[in-house]
Amino acid sequence: MVLSERFRSLLLDASFREKLQLLAVDEVHLVKDWGEDFRIKYKEIHRLRSFTGIEIPFFACTATASTSTFKIIWFDLGFGRRPFWGVDVGVERPNLSYVVSKVANP
Repeated sequence: MVLSERFRSLLLDASFREKLQLLAVDEVHLVKDWGEDFRIKYKEIHRLRSFTGIEIPFFACTATASTSTFKIIWFDLGFGRRPFWGVDVGVERPNLSYVVSKVANP
């Protein structure tokens, strides 16, 4: 949606841009997971930077990015071209549990 012509026209509107505080990408791990085949446009989100300038930060969050996924996100969204702050809170999730059982009728 954000790469559509309608959204691009919003980004070209100075009154809209002056109200824009940041661009957020939730579940950003999907850039890796879906960026190759299912949601190819995810890898093009970086194109929005040409409209926002350096003043408007990009915010990306995910709870499931491995180091290799993070590297893909870093390059595909162009984080290396602007100041960047990253917070890694680890993968320890005490509220999650895994239950494994044998399938009775495969």
